[in-house]
Amino acid sequence: MPVVLLTLVKPKGHSFKVTPKGSDAGLTHEDRFTILVALGLIFATGIGIFLNTNFATRIVTEASLLPVVAFWSIFNMLILLIVVTISVPRPVSRAEERFAICEPCRIVT
Repeated sequence: MPVVLLTLVKPKGHSFKVTPKGSDAGLTHEDRFTILVALGLIFATGIGIFLNTNFATRIVTEASLLPVVAFWSIFNMLILLIVVTISVPRPVSRAEERFAICEPCRIVT
């Protein structure tokens, strides 16, 4: 995202980066910033639901809104869990990308 904003201000003169291929492509790591932000939001949403269960610490004053708030809070937590699972890449081994094929061939030297 910072690169996109930077190109709006200065559209030319940036280095071109190629997506890594081959053995370098397997060196991907999880996006820790995204994971920490998503887990922090899940924690904050859980604390908010917990605080609204007690009458003394209730943030939502209208009791009829609590089921709606709880539903959308839990829905938001599920979406954030999906974000966390997407932020952790699965290792890809090359053996899964290959498959046996029985086709006749001729080698010309």
